[in-house]
This record gives sequence, C-alpha cells and structure tokens, in this order.
Amino acid sequence: MRRTIFRSFSIIAVVTALVMALSLAAVMSSNIAELIQTQTINEGRFLALSLEQGIPDSFLDEAGRIMPSSRITLIAADGSIIYDNWAVAEEMENHLDREEVQEAMRNGSGTARRFSGTTGSETFYYAQSLENGMILRTSITVNIIQRTLMEIVPWFVFIALYAVCVSILLSSYQTKRIIDPINALDLENPLSNPAYDELAPFLVRMNEQNLLIQENMHQINQQQDEFMEITENMQEGLVVLGNKSQILTINRSAAILFEVKPEEVRGKSLLSIHRSPMLLQIISRAFEGNNGECVMEAKERSYQALANPVWDEDAVKGVILLLFDMTERRQAEAMRREFTANVSHELKTPLTSISALSEMMESGMVKPEDIGGFAAKISEQAKRLIDIINDIIKKNNLIIFTAGFFF
Repeated sequence: MRRTIFRSFSIIAVVTALVMALSLAAVMSSNIAELIQTQTINEGRFLALSLEQGIPDSFLDEAGRIMPSSRITLIAADGSIIYDNWAVAEEMENHLDREEVQEAMRNGSGTARRFSGTTGSETFYYAQSLENGMILRTSITVNIIQRTLMEIVPWFVFIALYAVCVSILLSSYQTKRIIDPINALDLENPLSNPAYDELAPFLVRMNEQNLLIQENMHQINQQQDEFMEITENMQEGLVVLGNKSQILTINRSAAILFEVKPEEVRGKSLLSIHRSPMLLQIISRAFEGNNGECVMEAKERSYQALANPVWDEDAVKGVILLLFDMTERRQAEAMRREFTANVSHELKTPLTSISALSEMMESGMVKPEDIGGFAAKISEQAKRLIDIINDIIKKNNLIIFTAGFFF
C-alpha cells in the first residue's frame, strides 16, 4: 500500500512538474518571441525617426554595428535597395513586391514573417515608410529567437529536475503521514483507533468480524474439548490421518498401543510409529476410497483394525483408524470351545451306560429277577450325569457368561 500511494503521489508530482515546466517554457518562448519582435519594431521606428530628423545615412552603419543581430535595409520608393547591412545593396533584387513594403506604403508600417533567400532562414520583418517616400525595414531571423530560447533551456531543465526531486520528497513525506496512522491501528480493538473518518466503516466491519471469529473460535474450542474428552475416554484406539498420512489426532488408547506420546507424533507419518504391512495395506485402501479391516498383533494382544475414508465431495481428505482389543474375545472363544469339548466328554460315558442298559432291558436280554439291578444302575448313572452337569455349570459359569456377552 505504501508503494502504491508513494508511486501515485510521485507520478502526479512529476507529471505536474513537467507540465508546469513545459507550460512555462511555452509561455516564455511566446513572450521572448513577442519581445524580440517588439524590439525589432521599436528599432525600426527609432531608426526611421532618426533619418527623418536629418541624420545622415551613415548612421545606419553605426546602428548595424550596435545591433549585429538585426538586419537593416533602406528601400527606395521604386523598390530598389539603397542600403543593407547584411548584403550588397546593388546585388539585391527589387523589394517593391514584398508584403511588408506594400503594407508600409499603404498604412505607414507593415510586418511580415517568411523565409528569406538572403539569410536562408525564417525572418520577421518590420517596414516603416519615411516622409521622403523611402521605406526603412528592420528584421530579425527566427534563429536568433531559437538561440535565445536554447540559452535558457538548461535553466528550465534544472528547474524541472529540482521540482521533481522536491515533489518526490514531499510525496515520500506525505505517504508516511498517511500510512503511519494505518500501520498503528490496533486490529484487536478496531473501534478504539483515532483513525481517518474514511476508515470508520472498515473498522466497524473489522470489529464485527473479530467478534464473529472469537465466537467461532469459542465454538471450535468447545467442540474440540468435547471431542478430546470423548476420545480420550474411549477404550478403543482412535487415529485420524490427514491426506498425506500424517497423524492429526491420536487418543490415549492408541498412543498406549503404539507406545508413543500424542504430542510428539502429531503431524508425523503413521509409518514413523508402526509398520505393520496389514495395517498399512488397509490404510492405503482407505485412501483409495474403500473400507479396510484386518487383525493385527501388538504387545502380545490381538487387535481388530478398521480403516474408513473421510470424503470431501468427491475426494478422500483423510482416514479414520479404529483399533479394537480382541484379546478377551478370542480367549472367550477358546474357553467356549474347551467347555464344549469337556461337556461332550464328561456326558458321553453316563449317557452311553444309560443307553446300553435301557436297550438290554428293552430287548428282553435281562432276566426278570435282574431288572431291579439294571434299574438301579440306570438310576445311578442318571444321578452321576446330573452331578456332572451341575459341576460343569458351576465351574464354567463365568466362561458361559463371558462367551454370551461377546456373542
């Protein structure tokens, strides 16, 4: 902003200085040209008055030496040249048809500006008629005017450069005066700034934005605190990965699993804390937009890992990794299988005995006097079966409850 204001001020100042210098040069050029032409007219009138008062023609030679930049010509009534201080009079052509001569003969005086064949440059002429019918003409070339202007051009350049330098310094000072109050603004408390009136709407808007940002930050911090409170108390491990596999969030359970400190691994790649091929494979699949699942071993325990992609419109912006401790569940499954095998083995013997005795009695292979004995054996095996079932239930009650909880 400082550069923009300074550049604008400088351009305005420089352009103004140059325009003023050029305008002054144009005005001076016009005034000098007019002044020199007026001087030529006055010289002609003075010389004409002197000749009419009887001063001899030799006076013109003296005047020519005194005024070397002016050309003096004395023209007869028929247009022939009597005297010229810049050329040989006898060799000059008749001047009766010259514009200024014709005008002088009609009105007493005349002026003209045209190219001169004698001097080879544009010339200003003044002609004055005398009482004896002759014409006195004075003239000056435009080159004289231009040389005079060129003598003062360096001064114009010096003035222009001086004006430009002063303008740049003033622009720098004024820019500083404008920018310093803006740089000193207290952006935390916009309404307390004694700044320009033009900035008041901007400061009011900024104050509103600050209040809105503070409110949003408060809500974000509150939501973050709630999120952290929930995740930190989760038994499951939680890891949130960014779009470059960097760790954005890791809760306490996951940190314990990977044996790291959360504040030390945030922003680092997951590869820096764990290199399980199966885990990395499901995370890679999640970044491709597919859900992934695997079982991994860590610290002599079993974990089920779930990787789910986080979508932002049509692109995956991150991955959520959940880690469930499956050790107790697997142990419960093993205990249930063992329980089932024990029950089958323990119940098989009494049931086999009861079945065999019953079949022998049913087929008539038992004598009537032996039926009581067989019935007693069946009753004995039935009681043994009940005792076995009660004993197994008591010993494995916790196993059955645990297995039922998981399944």
